[in-house]
Amino acid sequence: MRLLILIATLCITVGGTPSFGQPPRPAMPAPAPGSPASVPPQGWGQTAPQQIPSPVWGQAPQTTPLPPAQPVTRQISFNGVMLTGPSLAPLEQIERWHGVTLPDGQYWYDSLSGLWGVWGQGSQGQIAAGLILGGPLPPNASGGGQGALTGVFINGRELHPTEVAHLQRITQVYPGRYWLDAQGNGGLEGQPMSFNLVTLAQQAQRQSQGGAWGSSTSDPQGNNYVGGDGQGFTYFMGSDGTTWYSE
Repeated sequence: MRLLILIATLCITVGGTPSFGQPPRPAMPAPAPGSPASVPPQGWGQTAPQQIPSPVWGQAPQTTPLPPAQPVTRQISFNGVMLTGPSLAPLEQIERWHGVTLPDGQYWYDSLSGLWGVWGQGSQGQIAAGLILGGPLPPNASGGGQGALTGVFINGRELHPTEVAHLQRITQVYPGRYWLDAQGNGGLEGQPMSFNLVTLAQQAQRQSQGGAWGSSTSDPQGNNYVGGDGQGFTYFMGSDGTTWYSE
């Protein structure tokens, strides 16, 4: 009896009840400090800590500046002078009035009459006179300049053959040098007024089959119809009293 009590006491003191049929496992010694076995393995059920750089106090973070926006430039010239910056203002005002944007290109403009057109061609209409668009009107703006094209000059510009053909439908046209204002008044250079294109067009209209003068028809810009030659040459009267024509 004393022997059984002594064996039970030894079992409790050593570490518990032994497993029957299995020898007890020896205890694993603790790893030495600093050895590889003391460092926990990474990649199994945990993420390696990320190194976050500490900010530099008193210094703004460095950023890459965006490149400056490139301004949209128009490639448009009048009377051989490219319009840039403030010189575009008169053209942009005219475009707002008419609700259109003139395509890039080369144009001419007669500041005395307000007539304008594509460089090398005849007049395509009339806008306000007295604008500062490019330089002075060159004699060769409509493809001539030496008098050999038509020999008819208005405000220093030799007219294109299509312009002379239109004018011949309402009046006799002779080679020479003439002046013309925005109301259609004109005459020989240095001489007083001797004709008015609007009046000549009205007279020609009365003798043609093109329709009655004084019609209330207006164009898309709101200009009142004045008349024409019945063959595509039409005069309009603007709200400011100026006249212009188109084919």
